[in-house]
Amino acid sequence: MTQENKMKIRIFIASGAETLELRNKVEEAINNKVKIDEDTDYTYQLERWEYSDPQYPTNGISQDTYNREIDKSDFVAVIITEHLGKYTKGEFEYARKLLQQRQGSSPVIVVYTLPSNSGDVDLHNFLQSLHAGERDYFHVRVNNPDELALAINHQLDRIKNKAERDKKAAIADMENIVAEKEFDNDLTKKAIDYFSKGDYKAASDALDVEKLRQQAQSLSDKQKEVAEAFVVKAKLVLIDVNNKDRFIIADGFFKEAIGASEHPDILFKYAYYLQEQNKFKPAVRFYKKALSAFRKDNNLPNVATTLNNLGNLHNKLNKSADAEKEYREALVIRRKLAQTNPDTYLSNVATILNNLGNMHTNLTQYTDAEKTYQEALKYYRKLAQTNPDAYLPDVAMTLNNLGVLHRTLTQYADAEKTYQEALDIRRKLAQTNTDVYLLNVADTLNNLGVLHRFLTQYTDAEKEYQEALDIIQPFYDRYPKAFEDLYNRITNGLKALP
Repeated sequence: MTQENKMKIRIFIASGAETLELRNKVEEAINNKVKIDEDTDYTYQLERWEYSDPQYPTNGISQDTYNREIDKSDFVAVIITEHLGKYTKGEFEYARKLLQQRQGSSPVIVVYTLPSNSGDVDLHNFLQSLHAGERDYFHVRVNNPDELALAINHQLDRIKNKAERDKKAAIADMENIVAEKEFDNDLTKKAIDYFSKGDYKAASDALDVEKLRQQAQSLSDKQKEVAEAFVVKAKLVLIDVNNKDRFIIADGFFKEAIGASEHPDILFKYAYYLQEQNKFKPAVRFYKKALSAFRKDNNLPNVATTLNNLGNLHNKLNKSADAEKEYREALVIRRKLAQTNPDTYLSNVATILNNLGNMHTNLTQYTDAEKTYQEALKYYRKLAQTNPDAYLPDVAMTLNNLGVLHRTLTQYADAEKTYQEALDIRRKLAQTNTDVYLLNVADTLNNLGVLHRFLTQYTDAEKEYQEALDIIQPFYDRYPKAFEDLYNRITNGLKALP
């Protein structure tokens, strides 16, 4: 891939004049990383606007100059040793404000501190402030320049891998729209054709926003098609992970879609997008609007799907009564649909039962939880007989949930049996799809370790904990925040062994 077609990850270093040697070390490490990743879709560029650099004299340079560089950056590395740089605090605060404006998409902000005996009051006050307020940044302590360069390169790997995951998820979301022919109309046809050929930029360009807006202003019978085109445009924008404002832009297109047509399909798509962005309260509002319209149309499958999603949201918002009411209504509808079309709707019945089981477990309603889990398991086993690739993961998930429940109820033999079956399935799945299922293997091994430790079967527990740790360690090394919970549970379990 040519340099101009690569995603360029830009790094801005905020630091004082005395860190020149450190900055040189970091730049050397980044240049080496550019060579290492030469055959990938990514490259790196360090922005060096330090006032100590003779190329950028201090005269005439304002905070705004540095802020413009931060605007272009994906990663702001704040490096602190003996003193707080002239602009460092301002750059740090500006980066945080920018991150909030971009709805948490960029830049990643990391404060790196090296050992210091400095009595600098400004530095002391700044470091103290790092332990208070919103944690929209990371604070990493390193011991020397080599550790600093390594830590920054590891962070670049995290940014690169997250961008790749976000892009794949956005493409998969768009592929679902294409496969289901949801929004296939005269306005979107050309864009969908380009997308199907893998030309995502041409697909996005094919949807002329100004023309769509002109059509949206006219009272025509194509209002829904215009809205669908705006939704497709939003989905295509999300694929461009190099666009730091993609979430803001996509959100704008979703709103323009609703402005063109409040068709329930459009409302549902926006609600789902908001749910994926963890904006639960506005997601609930738009799901409810979609639900009302689906009810009027007597569209029972979509009524049930919307109720299930509302149940998931209310469960996350700790509104258990609302969640249970929505789950149960959805379950009644899907049971009825499954009677005449089990191939399509039986899996939906099992999904809601599993969701209900999770909710009952969290509320310590264990009898209800076991009942719903067992029924869900029965349906998943039945579905897996004819389509194991699709439903064996669900069988393993439900077995794992049942194992946790049995352990809680001191039904240890049943817990061990269900954990072991879940582990056997997950090992088999991981053989063909390591990236997806290997962490599930670690999770079930940890659960078995907890059980065997409680039963004083320490040899088995140590073996299970250690295998789980061997699996999770490389994931934790790359993404400590994402895998912190499972990693801590495994390591704490190992430490608790006699």
